[in-house]
Amino acid sequence: MMILFSFFQIFGAGDISKNVSRLKKIDEEIKSFEHRIIENSRIIDQLENQLCRIESKILHLKSSSEIRELEAQKSRLQSDFENKIKTIETTKYQAINDISMKINHKKLEIFTQEEHQRKVTNLLLRHENINEMHRRRITILRLEKNKL
Repeated sequence: MMILFSFFQIFGAGDISKNVSRLKKIDEEIKSFEHRIIENSRIIDQLENQLCRIESKILHLKSSSEIRELEAQKSRLQSDFENKIKTIETTKYQAINDISMKINHKKLEIFTQEEHQRKVTNLLLRHENINEMHRRRITILRLEKNKL
């Protein structure tokens, strides 16, 4: 009987030390995931600020009357029957090309900002998904900890 009792104590103590070791490991993992969530939250905040600036710039570029003014100037030149523009001393064709290039440049600038906005939005969503994954992992670890 005494041998059986000693046997159970030895193996029972082994289970307890395994459980204590696992509990410590779970606590360390939880802290690690919480730290990662905090880091990702900082990155998310920075990305959200960057996104606001990008959206503001896009809105400004789109609402800017510069493109409309250039297009109006281009239309006036195209409807003008003179071969030369007296104030600029260039041919009408050159002036129209210059204006078209400026319009295309502005449109490209808007497109570039919108593309950057999409990339930042995707990056933001990726970090939010990572945080959600960490939260689920923390929940699983806490459930395991409670079972032990």
